[in-house]
Amino acid sequence: MSSTFTRNSAPFGPGQLAPSGSLEDETLLKRLRGYKKAISYRYRIVRPDQIEASLLPGKLWITPKVDGELWFLVKRRGDVALCSYDGRVLQGVPVTDEAERALLKAGDIIIAGELHLQAGSARPRVHNVLRAFEDPRLAHMLRFSAFDLISEGDEDWQRRTWEERLGRMGELVGAGLNVSVVPVAPAMDPSAVVARYHEWVATDKAEGMVVRDEYDVIYKIKPTITLDAVVVAFGEKVDESGARVSELILALRRDEGYLQLLGSVSKGMREHDRAVWHRRLMEMVVPSTHMIASSHGTLCRFVRPEIVVEVTCSDLRAETTRTGQILTRVLDFDGVDGWRPVGQMPLARLKNPELARERPDKLPDVANIGLEQVYALTPFGGRRDIALPTSLPESTVVRRGVYTKTSSDQTSVRKFVAIKTNKDRLDDSYPAYVTHFTDFSPGRAEPLKTSIEVASNLSNQAQQIEAWITANIKRGWSEVTS
Repeated sequence: MSSTFTRNSAPFGPGQLAPSGSLEDETLLKRLRGYKKAISYRYRIVRPDQIEASLLPGKLWITPKVDGELWFLVKRRGDVALCSYDGRVLQGVPVTDEAERALLKAGDIIIAGELHLQAGSARPRVHNVLRAFEDPRLAHMLRFSAFDLISEGDEDWQRRTWEERLGRMGELVGAGLNVSVVPVAPAMDPSAVVARYHEWVATDKAEGMVVRDEYDVIYKIKPTITLDAVVVAFGEKVDESGARVSELILALRRDEGYLQLLGSVSKGMREHDRAVWHRRLMEMVVPSTHMIASSHGTLCRFVRPEIVVEVTCSDLRAETTRTGQILTRVLDFDGVDGWRPVGQMPLARLKNPELARERPDKLPDVANIGLEQVYALTPFGGRRDIALPTSLPESTVVRRGVYTKTSSDQTSVRKFVAIKTNKDRLDDSYPAYVTHFTDFSPGRAEPLKTSIEVASNLSNQAQQIEAWITANIKRGWSEVTS
């Protein structure tokens, strides 16, 4: 099946879904991506206990937050489809058939909304959207809840107020079975938002709420999730102020004893705390054959898994509609040899994590930091499966280069090491080629700078190295050949 929207070379799959990259109109795709990026900057995360302190009195519009995925209802040259910002296209299912009838008399349209699956009275869960894509028998339960009008014809409706956009969306799509405008409760005071929170979210009828004010500020209100995890590594940043922790890498204990990476957390630490954490963790550093890049492009340092911390987040996501299950690394720790990778297993991903406090009263065992605390909130596939060790080949050094420059009795060093991982065909979490660049200048405020680049083939890696040499090795630098 093909349409106004899809490339001829991209056949539709189960559920009439064209895969990522199928959307042919590059201008439209850029518009969808631009909206997603712009709207993400306008969201303000508010905890339930902060509602009355964060929102100002005045016109407010409260909508339930639907647990689905952002899609766009698009009409182009008489053809109607649901499109995603990564280029997927959905047509030929009840939700798009109903949308086509609703927009029969309308011109070109772009409407943003949540695509979700409604099964009976249970509240929607995002992972069910993926199941509907894979199983056409579930397609009749897909729903599209419109929440923003982007454009109609040549008019940019983002220049109008949301109240005007809301009214026009009601005129365009109405309140059908499969396509409708998200329910809206007007209010004039934050206390009404608190009441709606208890009515919708506290009773688990919705995963959260979205509140807009008359200045088009958007507040996202969701319950705070609390988890306990163990610190297994840390990233660091070094400058004239000294060395500090940039992020903590956290893990959970699996039933068979291994530790599985949960994610990283950097919020919730003051600058003084980061320095204290760094001094403390440096005394716990151990070897690791598994590497993680920090947010500053350096390699994280692994530590003994002894410190348990409490972390909060706004949400847990166990699946994506594009790639399916989220897989994270499972690691084994040995008191002598340190860390080694075991394999990958499904787990949920943290959204907006923040460090709450250390938990010295808890041990890093299954009872305190087990997977069950995540599974109870967001079920994920393979929970009862056992992680089995896999043997991966050793990496090999493809090329290396070292260059020095001496000035005023100080020697600066710039070097690179190019590696072929030999693991990418067995484990797709590994890149094929990795190059580590180092720049050391003793007279600089930040003496050591490092960066990492990955490449899919040897030719691309060689181009990265040549570009680095051109930019960094100029007059006065000498190559060390021995």
